[in-house]
Amino acid sequence: MFTLVRKVDLNYTTNRIILMFSIIVGIIGYFMTGSLSSGISLAGSIFLTWALTREVDPKHEYSAFLSAALSLVNLFYFESLNLLALFWIILLLRMISGVCGKSLTLVDFIVVFGFSVYLSVRSENSIYLIPFLIASVSLLFYKEKPRTSLVFSLLAAAVFLMESFYFNFLSISEPFVSPRIELLLMSVLILFPAFTPSSRIAGVLDDRGTPVHVKRMNFTQRIFPFIVLLLYLFPGISLNNLIIYYSVLAAVAVYPLIGRKTVQNQ
Repeated sequence: MFTLVRKVDLNYTTNRIILMFSIIVGIIGYFMTGSLSSGISLAGSIFLTWALTREVDPKHEYSAFLSAALSLVNLFYFESLNLLALFWIILLLRMISGVCGKSLTLVDFIVVFGFSVYLSVRSENSIYLIPFLIASVSLLFYKEKPRTSLVFSLLAAAVFLMESFYFNFLSISEPFVSPRIELLLMSVLILFPAFTPSSRIAGVLDDRGTPVHVKRMNFTQRIFPFIVLLLYLFPGISLNNLIIYYSVLAAVAVYPLIGRKTVQNQ
């Protein structure tokens, strides 16, 4: 049984809003790019950006809408989107945080590991195995399915070594921008964990209505920018995906400040 997929309940207003927003962006994207597939990709990216932010910042529901709005930059600089990579990160974060409220199954490990291997082979970039390895080791540390976590940790490490040294699937990426801007972008990823205090976990419930595991959720928030940093340093990221990741980080950092000022002004 696969436990990492969360249902989109259309009885919730926010879920209906993001679906409508995604469809509208997809239509606009189609007319701007002249490509139906591009329009569908842009629509999917809006929804996945929203979903990814909900995993990184579960306490602030509307920060996900802010990130989706920021990611609209992709309408003007559209090249390509790797939606599978977005979905893969979401599954990884859910796997670590336990926010779905269910004990992980063997199917969960197999599916996420399968995605990791597929992405690494398709992009000829073994770096995709590292986040999965970190996730598996963290679950071993938190005593979540320890035997299964150990087996998949060893398996991920073996596949990573084989792809990196036998198939030569590991290389440094070419810079997107100037060295100064690149340094700034990497600094944001390195320093971001310092701006995610533990207080953002207080009161957060999992899908079954029980308090989330604080340490696992904290680690989830801190591992996300590290995953982005890995994909940035090695050739595993597109410009449009990078825009989405930074939109998520910006929304997670800024929205709590906006929300706090709104409460103070009321």
